[in-house]
Amino acid sequence: MAAVAWITSARLALQTVLLLPGMGKPVWPDLRTPAIALAWQRVKPLLLGTTYYKTDALVDRFLLSAAASGSLSLYYLAQQLYTAATEVMDKAIAAPLVPRLSTLHKQGDRAGFRRTYQRGVLVVSALSLAGLLLLGVAGEGLLDLVFGYKNFSAGDVQALWWILIWLAGMFIGAIAGQVAATAFYALGDTSTPTWTSAVAYTVYIPCKVAAFSLYGVMGLAVATSLYYLANLLVKLVLLQRSFADEPAPCPSP
Repeated sequence: MAAVAWITSARLALQTVLLLPGMGKPVWPDLRTPAIALAWQRVKPLLLGTTYYKTDALVDRFLLSAAASGSLSLYYLAQQLYTAATEVMDKAIAAPLVPRLSTLHKQGDRAGFRRTYQRGVLVVSALSLAGLLLLGVAGEGLLDLVFGYKNFSAGDVQALWWILIWLAGMFIGAIAGQVAATAFYALGDTSTPTWTSAVAYTVYIPCKVAAFSLYGVMGLAVATSLYYLANLLVKLVLLQRSFADEPAPCPSP
């Protein structure tokens, strides 16, 4: 564990050293410029929202501490597997959409904007469903091939596979929701995706406590899936309404 911690720290330090030359000479920022004020106005909801969402892990660990031995580790591992896949798709598909969508928004191309983000949602959803199909068909064998050694028993592999199945909605909702949030960011709106997620998360906490009390780990995982899917649906509906409410740009003379 100590070696992993040192390697992680060294990797981050090396990245920083390699990036420093491209950053140029250090300058003291002028915090009174309109650009800084606008950036802070847009970043502030994200900071507050992220602080609130991070309590999700604490709630999960508190609940799973009362579950069977090993449930917390398996649940956390399942979340990490989905998170890793989500981050790959986020960097490959969702993040590159930001400049493209921002350009379309500035040009007043509402049809192009809508078409681009909807295509992004469809692409990541299709990839997620394909991955889940592979998980359902051959996932248990692949997990046994990767994790089935030492203290990881066949029962643990099967339990991990079931948790991944129950968390399927998290996988789809997380990455598709990120694309939807990216569309809001391109519109210059960081508050709408933040407050919608905050409201959904507030409702989700007592629901997942009740689900865990009734059905254990399965209830917690299914409640998590439903939360991510509901959050995605709300974002898509609000995006659609924003286009309906926004007046069409005047044609250029």
